[in-house]
Amino acid sequence: MVIQRWQTVFLFIAAVAMGIFFFLPVSCMMGYITSILNALVTVLLLVDIFMYRNLKLQKRVALICICFCFVSAAITAYLSSVLDIATNWEVQLVCPVVAIIFTYFAYARMKADEKLLRSYDRIR
Repeated sequence: MVIQRWQTVFLFIAAVAMGIFFFLPVSCMMGYITSILNALVTVLLLVDIFMYRNLKLQKRVALICICFCFVSAAITAYLSSVLDIATNWEVQLVCPVVAIIFTYFAYARMKADEKLLRSYDRIR
């Protein structure tokens, strides 16, 4: 079986990265706001996988997830530096960055699919 929609794989990898970040100690110490934000991003990424019928909505949700990942990483970095948490939070911030990168890859593949669909419409 060949996976024909690479954005599904990329979104799943991003969801796994944010799911791992949700359970890391630095994310748990930040409080409810970052925990809720991380859980929301993880769920949105998983839901975005199944929005393949509506490509425009899927692209919009992917961009929202990228923004939320940036916000989550920024809040975590700021609070970690302010609270002087003794954990190695710089290494743990790799998870949101991985999620941002793979969500962007998925968004790029969605744009490529949309371009391909438009080219087929022109042929008809």
